[in-house]
Amino acid sequence: MSLLGQLLDLYCEGKLCIYCVARFSFRIGERYYSQSMEEIINNLFQAEKREVVHPKTNCVICFNMSIYFQSDEIVERIHEALKESGHIYEGTFYINTSFPQAIFVREIALCRYITRTFPSKNYSPFRLKDTLRFILMNKIKDWKCELESPLKLTIEFTHQQLREDGDKLIEISVGKKRKRMETLTSTIAMNVIENIPLKVFEESFTIPPIRNEEDPGKYRFIFERDYIYIGGRYRKYSRQLSQSQWVIQGKEMHEHSITKEIGEVLKKYFECDEYFMIASGREDVDVRMLGNGRPFVFELHNPRKVSLPIELYAQIQEEINKSPAIQVMHLQAIEVKDIDIIKKGEREKRKRYLALIWAESMKELKIKDLLIQQKTPIRVLHRRSLLTRERMIYSLDLHPIDEHFGLLELETQAGTYIKEFVHGDLGRTKPNIIELLGCNADILSLDVIEVLLDFPKECRPEKLRPVTFDIPPFITLNEQQKQKCKEIIN
Repeated sequence: MSLLGQLLDLYCEGKLCIYCVARFSFRIGERYYSQSMEEIINNLFQAEKREVVHPKTNCVICFNMSIYFQSDEIVERIHEALKESGHIYEGTFYINTSFPQAIFVREIALCRYITRTFPSKNYSPFRLKDTLRFILMNKIKDWKCELESPLKLTIEFTHQQLREDGDKLIEISVGKKRKRMETLTSTIAMNVIENIPLKVFEESFTIPPIRNEEDPGKYRFIFERDYIYIGGRYRKYSRQLSQSQWVIQGKEMHEHSITKEIGEVLKKYFECDEYFMIASGREDVDVRMLGNGRPFVFELHNPRKVSLPIELYAQIQEEINKSPAIQVMHLQAIEVKDIDIIKKGEREKRKRYLALIWAESMKELKIKDLLIQQKTPIRVLHRRSLLTRERMIYSLDLHPIDEHFGLLELETQAGTYIKEFVHGDLGRTKPNIIELLGCNADILSLDVIEVLLDFPKECRPEKLRPVTFDIPPFITLNEQQKQKCKEIIN
């Protein structure tokens, strides 16, 4: 008997669908599975010169997924899922299938059953994922399937018996006493199967595999669109607003954040499920971000609207800017590759700062290219590794206001901790302002004046809100000092 003949016997017994017969008899490629099921049946039986039969199929390998994928019902469910998702088909989509990886166990079991008759052959069936995609592509010919399409359809199949097979596979691999893996990926499944001794495999799994007839399994249809990216720059006027949402044990500790102030408006216009902010660095909660603003990108997940008119971005920006705490400029759509500009800038960009500092004995300082060594600050040790980082202070200008207070202008390398540079952080930053002045000193307030990174490109005229340097009432500036502050921060 031939290999195909043995597989057709299993088909006639109702244990294999005709598609799995084709897969295991080395029928491959989109062209083959673009035929109708009846054509494939006729071709395979004709190859063996046997009379065609149509048994009730209860496939022990794919659990009749292949048959379901060529049914009218699946087409109806796809259209329903698209409508419910809120997405619009715009000429292309891509099909992805998700099913329990324990199906590989069944494929191996069938291969080992076959090798009992044909021991010299090395069997590797045509991939089930590809088979299902080709069958469905043939069924919905009016839809174009492309790998790079931004619209993805995932058809998810689950079955209790396959879940039990997966649990058994994990149990064999890690043992009953060890913590079980939560998910069984295809890589893990194949690694486990390859390392199970033949005797253990045959004792643990039925060869050929069997199936419970009562449970057809469950299908879920999920439409999702690729992320889109929106870039811009923001100014922060508040000393009580964090950049990201502060969440502890799933609970938001503060109602507002820069991420939320911008993200919720973008979510409304683009109808996305979630958003994620990528910024060119971050300022502390009590630090303002002024000047030309800080570059940022928002990654919008599964948006229903992706192509908005250019003029609508100005409207979105205007709505965000109703918040007195922040101002967004040059909001625009960007490409995913543009994110590299921000990431590269993390290492190479410069920043300018203005700080109000106190010292026991204030004096003027003017320094260029000062190299400092900074150990990870005590205040961030809980989230940063303990390292000593070399940072460059490109320019330092300390302008005395009186004998105790002064304005400190800095241009520094990205990643410099300014507060620690002033007070020394118990000697963890060297040199520091205390050492340079030769007396005790501390920082009272800090503003980021400029992030020197050309991103994104200016796309519209922007009118920035005027700001003042918030000097405590017990400090008096003369007119020249007031003008100096105004020039620096605006």
